[in-house]
Amino acid sequence: MGRYCHIADSYHIYGSYFNEFEGRFLKALQKRTFEERTMRYDDMQEFMEEARPGILAKARALAR
Repeated sequence: MGRYCHIADSYHIYGSYFNEFEGRFLKALQKRTFEERTMRYDDMQEFMEEARPGILAKARALAR
């Protein structure tokens, strides 16, 4: 299957939600270590292995 790396750095925040974003997201980032904000494959391996057959089936269907 290969390696998967997901980086999201384009947050779209409407002005009316900025206070909520600042309180719930930005302040949480300041309190958490890098390790607490990220997941390694080992953390998700069981979930990914369970999903693999469905992913392969969808990929085969798209290839037709």
